[in-house]
Amino acid sequence: MHGLHRGRFDMAFLYDLDLENAIQKEPLNAPHKPYALLPAAHPLAKKSAVTLQELASEPMILLDAVPSKNYFISIFKENGYYPEVAYSSPSIEMVRCMVGQGLGFSVLVTRPCSDMTYDGQRLVQLDIVDEMAASTLIMAYLQNNEPTRPTRLFMDYCRSVELTPAVSSH
Repeated sequence: MHGLHRGRFDMAFLYDLDLENAIQKEPLNAPHKPYALLPAAHPLAKKSAVTLQELASEPMILLDAVPSKNYFISIFKENGYYPEVAYSSPSIEMVRCMVGQGLGFSVLVTRPCSDMTYDGQRLVQLDIVDEMAASTLIMAYLQNNEPTRPTRLFMDYCRSVELTPAVSSH
């Protein structure tokens, strides 16, 4: 946000959570419903989907980045559950590695292309069946700043691509 306001960026990719009115927003063709991330050896990983109730009794590894951390906790609280946050990290890859090591589960929106962590552990992504507020990935720019021609061309390209990766199997 600071880069947009200071003129360093013409546009930014953001999640549409708690954004101010001065931001022009355009949703991207990307996943927007959170999912559960579990180590492949976890008993819940054998299921096709999980509930927040099932997850709430497990240790949580929280992505500690604004506004993600508040959003992920609110998903549970709005459904009457209070997860035990055992660990947190501002790095999505560190969160994935901790999950891979069996330290807990995480809830994420971003779906990396690989089901393997950097340290070689396999992960499983499971849909969460509960209803919850979406977290839409958007292109954002200041309403009073018309994007430059190169930015408009890049935005046109972004509108044309599917941002849902296929998870690779190893």
